Amino acid sequence: MHAHVLALTSTLVLPSAARPANGIDLCQLACNPPTDFIRITHQLLPWYIDVHQEQPNGITVGDILHQISERLSEPISARQFWNEALSASDRALLTQAFKERCGNDMLEVSLGVKKVDFLMGWVYLVGFTRKSNGVWEMVLERDLNRR
Repeated sequence: MHAHVLALTSTLVLPSAARPANGIDLCQLACNPPTDFIRITHQLLPWYIDVHQEQPNGITVGDILHQISERLSEPISARQFWNEALSASDRALLTQAFKERCGNDMLEVSLGVKKVDFLMGWVYLVGFTRKSNGVWEMVLERDLNRR
């Protein structure tokens, strides 16, 4: 599996099936037994991504992918950019990631730094690793051509 984190449901490819994901794939329950809540993290993100079921039968693959994309598409606040945990060099790296993501797209630049920029270009989801207490860590790649 691999997909860009800002467009997970539309770019997901299933290598084992040798095809892009379809609506049936996205409607599959993500866990067995079903659960109504999953917490996702990544070492580069300073917060969790909490995923909740959108239907009463449990979290689906689509719920996870859609909600990750939504959270990472959110702009950060000035308070999040200027917090004490980020050093000047961290902010410089974050700004560089923002510039690389936006390129010359002035509309995107006007929307500001987004949570995805904390991933520093590691934006291709290739899977998840189970952590303790129901937390799952995203496994990301920077360049799919190097796989």
